[in-house]
Amino acid sequence: MNISDFYLQMDKIILQRGYQYFKSGAIESLKYDGKRWVATVAGSDDYKVTALLNESGDIAATACDCPYDMGRYCKHQAAVFFALEGIWDKPDQSKQYAEQDEEDLIKRYNNNKTDSDADTELLKRAYETIRSSINNVMYRGSVEYRLVPASVEGANEIMQMAEDMMEDTLLCVKLCLLTYREMNDLMANCDDSSAYVSGVITDAIDLIENVIIYFTDTEPIYETARSIFNLVFALAREDNELGIDEWNISLLRACIPLCMYEDIRKQLTEYITSIEDGSADRYKLDKFFIESAQGLMRELLLKFDGEEAAKAYLERNLNNADFRRIAVQTAMDAGDYSRALSLCLEGEQKDAGFRGLESQWKHSRYDIYKAINDYDAQVKLATEFALEGDFDFYVELKKLTRAESWPETLANLLSQLKEGYGAHGIYVQILEHEDMKPQLLEYCQSNVESITRLYKRLVPEYAGETAALFTALIKKSARAASNRRMYSQVCAVIEDYIKACGREKAIGVCNYLTAEYSNKPAFMDELRKLDW
Repeated sequence: MNISDFYLQMDKIILQRGYQYFKSGAIESLKYDGKRWVATVAGSDDYKVTALLNESGDIAATACDCPYDMGRYCKHQAAVFFALEGIWDKPDQSKQYAEQDEEDLIKRYNNNKTDSDADTELLKRAYETIRSSINNVMYRGSVEYRLVPASVEGANEIMQMAEDMMEDTLLCVKLCLLTYREMNDLMANCDDSSAYVSGVITDAIDLIENVIIYFTDTEPIYETARSIFNLVFALAREDNELGIDEWNISLLRACIPLCMYEDIRKQLTEYITSIEDGSADRYKLDKFFIESAQGLMRELLLKFDGEEAAKAYLERNLNNADFRRIAVQTAMDAGDYSRALSLCLEGEQKDAGFRGLESQWKHSRYDIYKAINDYDAQVKLATEFALEGDFDFYVELKKLTRAESWPETLANLLSQLKEGYGAHGIYVQILEHEDMKPQLLEYCQSNVESITRLYKRLVPEYAGETAALFTALIKKSARAASNRRMYSQVCAVIEDYIKACGREKAIGVCNYLTAEYSNKPAFMDELRKLDW
């Protein structure tokens, strides 16, 4: 085992504990006595660790006088190995999070040369607080999923600090930006892209929006507004680790109140225009990002130029799905159903292949047909939606259909759904809704696992068939069971069997299981719990 790769050959838990000892400063001394390395590591007591390394860095021999005897190496030895790794000039990857040049830190978050020393010191302490929580749980450049909550404790503390000092707008924004960036870096080093980390990022963005609104609602100072804008605008143009465009858009939106100053508005407007025409300095300009940016432009116009300017912009950009939805609703509110319908049909054609958008335009068409009492068009769309698995539109279809025509309509619908009922639970929902017991029995016979949910629909009319299905399912499940959890699941089915057909019916299958699986004590134990 070499000091450069010892972590590949040690128990992961021991490594984690050793790393915690190493980072917390538990190694009180580490010296080379001319032959070997000797360390004192503080724990429940002070323990002596020795390590003999050859010229290649191989750990030829090592020992610790602690009482641990559950494995070859203990956490105290692991801590010393981490220390020796650094001495042998093979730094641990996690040290990328341990240090950051002070000048770079100030350059990144302080764009104002007149910032006070107190503000600079506060930012440094905030940075150290965030990093400390990360470093305490990071192992070789990564944070395990279960440790992610602990890794963001420092960030949450700084977010609370920022919220408490909203009156110092610029410093509050800087603390939010610091938190955002450090959490974004952390996101790249989590075992899983955790909601804990993205949640802190979202909180930071929300606070930036709120503090800017607070700032512009009071007595804003241009120089401060410009500094805030420069910082937030710069971050909005960066690509975050997860590629979440909503974060960039939210940061840009936060800048809108600052556009009370003409030069700031011009700069933001020019950037939005560059997104629209595809010249923005981003590695990707997808449909969502472009349409979201257009939404920001409309908000800008609405806030500073009025409704008519915003309306004209919307009409010029109806390829934007959000704008088209607004135009459709506006037309419907005005009773102009012809225009509303035309907009929906154009939307379906334009967004062909985008299933979600196509469906939205069709649903809007249904609302229009309903408003103008176009019965045939409603039936056609309701049938289409029902066949796609929407139970609510099955109910709509039934309301639209005359009573004498319903049996035929229902039969046709079920016939088309039956081939795909595995994909659309609506098939079984309809059978239940219509109380079609023979068809439900047929479904259960083809899908025996469904008897545990549907037996109430079948008894007492099909008590015998229900008992046969339960027996088949129990025997099938028992054959596949191989551990206590699975045995418990078999017994849960038996409990449903008792509810469906009575305890006497279940005795037979329990006797069968007892005889067949008597060599599985865990299974027998679970069966005894049934008290059959």
